Amino acid sequence: MSKRLDHVGILVSNIDEALKLYSKMLGLTPWDKGIVEIPEKGVKVVLFQAGENAIELIEPTDPKSPEAETLRQRGEGLWHLSIFIDDFDSEVRALKAKGFPVKEEEIKSLFPGYTLRLAWLLPEDTRGVRIELVDAASDPKN
Repeated sequence: MSKRLDHVGILVSNIDEALKLYSKMLGLTPWDKGIVEIPEKGVKVVLFQAGENAIELIEPTDPKSPEAETLRQRGEGLWHLSIFIDDFDSEVRALKAKGFPVKEEEIKSLFPGYTLRLAWLLPEDTRGVRIELVDAASDPKN
């Protein structure tokens, strides 16, 4: 079962300003999709490729979303680590069998025509780090 870090997600209060900052500061170019709204998650995102990995900036658009709540409580900063999983179903089953609560979801609006399968391990179960597991087979970038 292959696992590899895909990206780091960073919560920001203003994605346009953060995009300019990260572009200028790190000399990275955002992906060609620009800023993408994901209505089912209540966020806007933009990705920068950084070698084999990426940086994702995330701005909440729904004041009731977990991202908005975290932004109010903690301010801007790390939101999650994203890891690609080759045998997604097996890995999720194994985590659940070990007693880890896993929240599964599907996102359809990031890559039209594709359903991105995700599973989340939440900070209260991981020593404070939100971990996003991505079914590598469901990501059109792979």
